Amino acid sequence: FQTGFHTPLVGKLEFDFIGSLAVNNYYHYSASLVLTEPLARLDNDWSLLFLLTYPLNRHWSVRAFYRYTDANNKNVIFQYDRQIGGGELSFRY
Repeated sequence: FQTGFHTPLVGKLEFDFIGSLAVNNYYHYSASLVLTEPLARLDNDWSLLFLLTYPLNRHWSVRAFYRYTDANNKNVIFQYDRQIGGGELSFRY
């Protein structure tokens, strides 16, 4: 499931927000390496993405982004939190 919104800010600056949720069941998962892990695997992963975009002209734009991911899993080996930030220069034709 994914949803989000887009809105202009000041001048040509644009803001985007996207939130997503993914639920996955792995009924035939085998945790043969770690005996204390459950035999079935259930992943509940959600993510938030924030984008700021500034168009330079018709084809070029610059973008800054931040993504937070929280992987809540029944098996500890697959559970993690991730934060990624960055920037990009984009060309569209």
